[in-house]
Amino acid sequence: MVEEPVQPLVKYLPTEYGAIMISNELLELLRCPHCVREKNGLLTLHRESWLICNECGRKYPIVDDIPIMLLDEGEKWIATPIEQLPVPPLET
Repeated sequence: MVEEPVQPLVKYLPTEYGAIMISNELLELLRCPHCVREKNGLLTLHRESWLICNECGRKYPIVDDIPIMLLDEGEKWIATPIEQLPVPPLET
């Protein structure tokens, strides 16, 4: 019996800031807490350090491989242009 290789649940993404771990399954499940009740609230991964809502533009940092999905955090960065987001994000 030949065993098939196990696919990793976590994907390591090499970046200019080092390798970070991102679970593909987690990224597919996460939604913007502000938009999810009325819209899709889909998020886009930006520079492996931010999740940006496609609906409202709120930006949620990823700190120590953990998305910080608090409404206050997303609102804090909403007016910051994407190209000015700090990478890696500032710890809150």
